[in-house]
Amino acid sequence: MGSIFVNGALSALGLKPVGSLFLFAEMLLNLSIPWVIIGHSERRLLLGEPNEFVGDKVAYALDRGLKVITSVGETPEQRESRSTMAVVAAQTKAIAGEENSRSC
Repeated sequence: MGSIFVNGALSALGLKPVGSLFLFAEMLLNLSIPWVIIGHSERRLLLGEPNEFVGDKVAYALDRGLKVITSVGETPEQRESRSTMAVVAAQTKAIAGEENSRSC
């Protein structure tokens, strides 16, 4: 039988008191949860998280020692307009830190 891992979905940077709906890297680390998922499409679409913010969250999590699973992908409309490659390339560049310089 394989192993089961628990992870979290990082929703914010730092420990800013912005409400109870936010999960921070430090919370996961305090619970000995080593994995985090960042960049889920619902957060990008419903909360308007831009690629650069997702990239900042990835850098922040990695800087704190979390293992990161990053979600990239296109909307149905982007797929139908055949812009999948451009959308995913932009998301990947932001995650790699090529879109902006950051210091978390």
